[in-house]
Amino acid sequence: MDKAEQRSLNKRSKILDSAIGLFLTHTVKKVTMDDIARQAHVSKVTIYKYFGDKESFYASIGETIFDRFYSRIENHHHEKETLTQRMINCTHVLIDFITSQNLSLCLALSQLNEQVKKEHEMFNAKIRKILISQIKEGKTLKLVRSDLSDDVIYHYIDMGLNYFQCNLEYRHKITTDLTFSKAFMTFIWSNIFMDYSDFQVNGSYE
Repeated sequence: MDKAEQRSLNKRSKILDSAIGLFLTHTVKKVTMDDIARQAHVSKVTIYKYFGDKESFYASIGETIFDRFYSRIENHHHEKETLTQRMINCTHVLIDFITSQNLSLCLALSQLNEQVKKEHEMFNAKIRKILISQIKEGKTLKLVRSDLSDDVIYHYIDMGLNYFQCNLEYRHKITTDLTFSKAFMTFIWSNIFMDYSDFQVNGSYE
C-alpha cells in the first residue's frame, strides 16, 4: 500500500470515528452530516466522496462497529488461555459492546438502514458459532455439563446478555457492586460448568 492509499484509509477511518463518537454522545437523529464534517475536519463533499450517500455511510458505520468488536472476540477465542478464561474474556467484550452504547447505536442504525440490520444478524451468527464452539470444547474437556444441549447453554448465556442490555438497574449493580457481581456471576456459571472455581475469582464484570 502506497502513502496515498494509506492517507485515504486514515481519512476514511477518521470520518467514521468522528461519526461514531458523535452518535454515541448525541444519538443518530440529533447529529447532522455538517456536524460530522466539522468533527472530522473535512467537508460534506469529502464524506460523500468516500461513502456515496447517507445510506452507504450508515452501513459503513455499522460494519465498522461490528467488525471491531468481532475481531476482539475472535482474538480472545484464539488466545492460549484456559477455556474458562477465554469464555470470560469473550463475555467481557460483549458486555463492553453493551455498556459502551455501541450496541444501542447499531440497533438505532438498523432501524434506518437494512444493511446494518443484516450486518447485525451476521454478527450474532458469528458470535453464536464461537460460543457453541467453546461449549463443545468444554464438554470434550469435561468442564461443561453434558446433560444440557449446546443450544440450551448458548441461549442461557444469550439470555443473560439480553437481560444485561435491557435492565438498567441490573446493569448498574453488576458493574458497580463487586461483591454482588462476583456472587451473581458465580451463580450463573455454576449452572453451566461442573468446576466453576475460576469464575469465583475472575467472573465479575470489572
